[in-house]
Amino acid sequence: MSDIYIIDCNDNLINRLRQIFESKPKYNFIHIDPENLEVLSETSQDMIIINEESINTDVIELCKKTQENKESQGTPVVVISCDENESHKIKLLELGVNKFIPNTASDEYLYFDIKNAINLVLAHRECSPLTGLPGNHQIEKKLSEKLKNGETFQVLYFDLDNFKAYNDIYGYLDGDEIIKLTANIIQNHIKPLNKSFIGHVGGDDFVAIINGNSNAEEICEKIIDEFDEEVLKYFHDIDVKRGYLEEKNRKGKTERFPLTSISIGVVKANNNRFEKIQEIAETGAQVKNLAKRKAGSAYVINRRRGELKSKYLKKIVEDLKQKGTICNLHLKDVTKVIKESGREPLLISNINNIQTDIIYKSDMHGQAHTERVLMLALSMGILEGLKERDLQMLLETAKYHDIGRKNDEEDELHGARSAEMLESKDILQGYSQKEKNIIKMICACHSIDDKQIDEYVKRLPEEDRERCKKMLIILKDADALDRVRLKEGEGQLETRFLRTNTSKAMISAAYELYNNHKKNRQLLKKMQHVNR
Repeated sequence: MSDIYIIDCNDNLINRLRQIFESKPKYNFIHIDPENLEVLSETSQDMIIINEESINTDVIELCKKTQENKESQGTPVVVISCDENESHKIKLLELGVNKFIPNTASDEYLYFDIKNAINLVLAHRECSPLTGLPGNHQIEKKLSEKLKNGETFQVLYFDLDNFKAYNDIYGYLDGDEIIKLTANIIQNHIKPLNKSFIGHVGGDDFVAIINGNSNAEEICEKIIDEFDEEVLKYFHDIDVKRGYLEEKNRKGKTERFPLTSISIGVVKANNNRFEKIQEIAETGAQVKNLAKRKAGSAYVINRRRGELKSKYLKKIVEDLKQKGTICNLHLKDVTKVIKESGREPLLISNINNIQTDIIYKSDMHGQAHTERVLMLALSMGILEGLKERDLQMLLETAKYHDIGRKNDEEDELHGARSAEMLESKDILQGYSQKEKNIIKMICACHSIDDKQIDEYVKRLPEEDRERCKKMLIILKDADALDRVRLKEGEGQLETRFLRTNTSKAMISAAYELYNNHKKNRQLLKKMQHVNR
C-alpha cells in the first residue's frame, strides 16, 4: 500500500484522485489541512501532493515546512498548480520539489504521472543506500522473469571471507569502503555483459545474473584478481606484510585471521533445471559454501544437471535404460556420477547439515548409515533422472528416515514415527505444504511392505503419486543396499529384493562404500576438496 498525502483546503483533488485510482486499491490517498502539517511528523509518506490552487498558505513556505520535517525528508513532493510561470516552477524545483503538474492535466495524464513516480520511489527504496544496487525484491523479480521465460542464464553469488574480523579491527566505516569496492569490481566485470543484472542482498552479499553463454570461469577469475589486488589498499602495511590480522579474544588470547578474500558460487540454470527461484538460491548457497572452504579467494561452479563428461558414464546411463541390462558399478563410478553431474555440493551440504542431535544413536542405523544412504540415494536419483527439487526432497528423507527408531529390530512403524518427528521438530522449513506431504509420505512408507505402498500413496493428490513413488523406491533401495553392514543370516542384502536396474548395478559400490566408510568416516566429506 502506497500512502499519498494530499495537502489541500478542500476535498476536490482527493476525491478526483480516489476516483481516478478507484481500480487500484494499493494507492491510499490521505487529506491534510495546510495548518495541520504536524501530522507528517507522526506518519511515513510515499508521496506528498500540494494543491497550490486551493491552499490559503504560500506554497513556497509550505514546501519549506515539509522539507524541515524529518519524516518527510526524502519523500517526493509534487505540486499541482495553475501558475505555470517558469520562474515559479524554478523556485519550487530549487526547494527540492520533484515534480510540477499543471492543474489542467487530464485524468489519464495525472494517473500515469503519479503512478510512475510512485514506482520509481519504491524502486529506489529497495536499492542499497550504500551501493545503490537493487535489493532482494528486484533480485527475486529478475530471477522469476527468467525462469518464467525459460531463459538459459547463470547466477553468481558473492560473499566476503573473514569480513567480520576486518570490521572488528578496522571499524564499520572502513568495512563499508570494502563493500563499496566489492560492488564496483563486480560492476566493472558484469555490467558490460549483455542482459546482465547485479543486486546487493545486504551486508557483504551480492548476486549477479549473466547470460548462459557468458564465460563464468573467466569472469570469476578476473573479479578475484582485481579484488585481491585492490583490497590490500584497505589494510595497514604490517597486516599486508604478515598476511593476516591479529586480535585478542575475550579470554585475552591472540587470534589470527586471514586477510579478507572473496568467494563466488556459480549456478548454471539451463535445460529447465529449476522450477523455483528458491531452488537456485539453495544451490547457490551450497556452491558458495564450497568456495568458502578453500583458502583465499575462490569460486565453485555448479554444473548443469545430467552433465556426464565421461563416455563410460554415458554408456552406463544408456545401459541402465535398457530393460534387463545390469551394469556393475563400483564406488569410483558412483563418485564420478555425483561429481560430474555437479551434485557434490548438494551431497556435502546435506551431510554437513545433518541434525545429529535427532539422529538415532546406533552403529547399525545411526549417522554412518545415514551418510551412506545419502550418497547411494543421490547417485541413484541422478541416474534415474530426478529433477533438482526432487533430489533435495529425496535427500531430506534420506537424512531423517530412521529418526523414529526405538531399536535396531524390524519395525514397520518407525518410518511413520520419523515422519511425525519431521513435522513436530519443524525440520521441513522452506518446503511448500505439498512438498512436506510428499517427504513425510516417503519417510512413513520406506519401512512398510511394498504391497502396502499404493494404499498409502493414494492419500496424495493424483498428480503427486508417481513422483512420490519414484523417490520412495529409490530411498528403499538405497536403504536396502546398505544392508551389507548386517551380519550373515540377519537380513543382509538380498539382491532379489532390489527394485530397479540402477540399484542392482550398485551392489559392488555399496560393499566398497561400507568397507571404506567404516575405515574412514571422512570419505564423503573429502569430495569437497575436488577441484572443478
